[in-house]
Amino acid sequence: MSPPSDGVTTTKRARENSHLGTRARNDVNDLDQANGHSNARARANSSAGTLSRYAYWGLFISFVLAGTALNTRPSHFIHVYFVAFGFLITLGLGGLFFVLLHHLVKSRWSVLACRQMQWVANLLPWCMVLFLPNLLWAQEIFPWMNMGGTAYLAEADHIGYLKAAGFFGRTAIYFIVWTGLVWAYKNQKSQLEDSPESERRQQWRRRMSGPAMVLFGITTTFASFDWFMSLQPNWHSAVFGVYIFAGAVPGALSVLALFSIQ
Repeated sequence: MSPPSDGVTTTKRARENSHLGTRARNDVNDLDQANGHSNARARANSSAGTLSRYAYWGLFISFVLAGTALNTRPSHFIHVYFVAFGFLITLGLGGLFFVLLHHLVKSRWSVLACRQMQWVANLLPWCMVLFLPNLLWAQEIFPWMNMGGTAYLAEADHIGYLKAAGFFGRTAIYFIVWTGLVWAYKNQKSQLEDSPESERRQQWRRRMSGPAMVLFGITTTFASFDWFMSLQPNWHSAVFGVYIFAGAVPGALSVLALFSIQ
């Protein structure tokens, strides 16, 4: 068999060199992309660290101002604190409603929004901690807990609903239900995964979203009665829970809009 000619050898060498050049360019592009991702991750970590420092300083300043206000004007501070708690709890409830609705209607377009709303719903377990001072100041906040308030409660509360023991017990039930729902609908991994375990978890959440929505509606309604409507115990409204809900959902959607700003 005759040896290959010089032209054929040259062509093979040129082809090999071309492949090597293409592979080298691909390696360089992969390296550039990896460096770009690393730089983006470093910038994100740096921004997160800066925000964390600002958050810690803001928290420290808030504690100092809160302590000063509590010492100088305790009654005013107690009621302002309760209003701020109501604002946070309604944001968390609005986020939880969005998460439950997402699974109830088997929505696909709102997967990313649902992830962000889960962050908003995570306010609810923290609100359980933030509610503890309100228990200490309950007689200052709720007039029906004072001995002097029993005069008009006889006419406004025919069934004896406004009792301290029942109030504290129902409050514990509200937070247990909400914290359980937040935990049950909190994703540890991305919803975009197609693993069998993830699919089974999604199916279970969708099946339970109906009963969960019923629990959400009942607890939100009675919490609004206990915490907000009872501030005026001689006044009542059957749709007051809807009123609180109507403010919670737009508030949570506003937070979602702020998350979506690039």
